[in-house]
Amino acid sequence: MGEVSVNIHGRDYHIGCQDGQEEHLVKLAAFLDGKVNDLVESVGNIGDMPLLAMAGILVADELADSRRDQGEANTDGSLGQIQVAQERAATVDLLDAMVLRIDSIAASLEPT
Repeated sequence: MGEVSVNIHGRDYHIGCQDGQEEHLVKLAAFLDGKVNDLVESVGNIGDMPLLAMAGILVADELADSRRDQGEANTDGSLGQIQVAQERAATVDLLDAMVLRIDSIAASLEPT
């Protein structure tokens, strides 16, 4: 099992992943970090938990759009579009897992 260190909004996270998925996970973390940084620019630094929640909602919205597009591609019958949709689905699954892991880490960092 692989493990990577990623940085999201100035915080380091150590995340386990399948062997061979390390580079992809680093790219996903950079994507999420970009979402958080975009939010900071638009709403300010309102705290890690609200920023991660908002970024998660934005990613979930993109996921919903992607799944909708995937459904449209599958009904089209085009092999190329189906392959793209399958690749998107795999990326979406990794994003889902990453968001759940980040939520878990963030929850453990909250003061009790």
